[in-house]
Amino acid sequence: MNRPEVLQALQSSGVVPVVRSKSAQSAQTAVDWLMDAGFAVFEIPLTTPGALELIWRLSRMEGVIAGAGTDLSGGDARACIDAGAMFVVCPGIVPQVPALCNAGGVACV
Repeated sequence: MNRPEVLQALQSSGVVPVVRSKSAQSAQTAVDWLMDAGFAVFEIPLTTPGALELIWRLSRMEGVIAGAGTDLSGGDARACIDAGAMFVVCPGIVPQVPALCNAGGVACV
C-alpha cells in the first residue's frame, strides 16, 4: 500500500485506535478485540512493550494498516519503518522523521 492509499484509509476509517498498553499481551488482546469489532487500522505507540513486534505482525496481515506512534527520534522512526509501519506519528516536531518516512515510503503524521 502506498502513502496516498494509507492516508486515504486513515481518513476514511473515521477512528484510528491507539493501542497503548502496559504489556505486550494486553496490547495484542486489545488489537484482537478491535479486529473482531471490524477495525483494520491501528496506531501502536512505542511506549507499549513489544510495540515493534506487534507492528511487524500486523503489517503482514492482509487488509490491516499498522502505524507507529510516539516516535521521538530518527532512530525510533527507522525501527518502526523496518518493522513494517505504514505510517509514523510524532507527538511534536522531530526534524529527522519526515525525511526517513519519505525515504522509506511511509506516511508521516
